[in-house]
Amino acid sequence: MLRHLAILLISIILWIISDSATRNPNLAKKILIAVSTILLAWGINELIFFFPFAASFSLLAFALTVIAILQLNAGTKTVMVEGCQADNNAGLTAFSPEKELTQ
Repeated sequence: MLRHLAILLISIILWIISDSATRNPNLAKKILIAVSTILLAWGINELIFFFPFAASFSLLAFALTVIAILQLNAGTKTVMVEGCQADNNAGLTAFSPEKELTQ
């Protein structure tokens, strides 16, 4: 019974992270790393002490969270655009000298 509550808690945490990943990718990445570490340890524990079918689901969940971390890393790289620092999620973060204000 406790295992089912833990799985429910992890799924709720991942659901909440999915909404905030675009607004705060660094926090989402840290939480995903912690959850994926727990899932890996859980999968190894199940592989040793339980049966491989249960371990396969935990290791599959671990692999999918690692894929989510890698996609989050690829989507939040900072790029230089014509002398201005740009972020894929937030737009331009500095003044663009090419775009002058006209009055």
